[in-house]
Amino acid sequence: MEIRNVRAGIIAMAMGASMALSPLVATAAALVGVNLLENPGHEHPGAYFGGRGEINVTWGWVPFWQEAPPGTDPRDQNYRTPEFRPPFARDYPYRVWSGGGSDRWFNYFALNRGAGIMQVVKDLPVGSPVRFTSMIELWSSNDNDPAIPPKSTRDGNLLVRLCIDQDGGPRDLTDPNVICSPWSQPYDQWRQLYVDGVALKSEVLVFMQSTA
Repeated sequence: MEIRNVRAGIIAMAMGASMALSPLVATAAALVGVNLLENPGHEHPGAYFGGRGEINVTWGWVPFWQEAPPGTDPRDQNYRTPEFRPPFARDYPYRVWSGGGSDRWFNYFALNRGAGIMQVVKDLPVGSPVRFTSMIELWSSNDNDPAIPPKSTRDGNLLVRLCIDQDGGPRDLTDPNVICSPWSQPYDQWRQLYVDGVALKSEVLVFMQSTA
């Protein structure tokens, strides 16, 4: 199973000039629809995390995943740490929506119920509405399809959603201030997802999460 992502964005919606804006965002936030993310296009280069060659995420983004409960066999296929390997459009054009690259995470014949990438957006006017949006494509299969691009067959019920932690985090799905889009399943096709929220503090945490 594999999640391909590119062209995410968080935009400040209809921020008025009467708001107390910091110098960093005053010019941009006065305009509707200004993208406040770092590297919204998920362009290379990537950064390795924890010195692990299989965990590489494009700059500006941070990976996360669900760890196995204490006492669980580390080989348990239900809690496998995903591989994060951002593809280049020149090598995998069907895995990139636009630009030169994208972010991608996947497991081979295993799964992780809480994997994804995230980013903190800072210097927001408290109380301002925000929207987090992204183009996402899923692939999930129990068959080795030789076709290019491969198609999803006998899937593992892979799902994805976007979330905003409106008070800035840390990431905690039990926090009532976390608001998420409905779960979606865009197999073998690109789909734009979005979620709307409000900046309850001067920063918010945005993340895209998959489960299977």
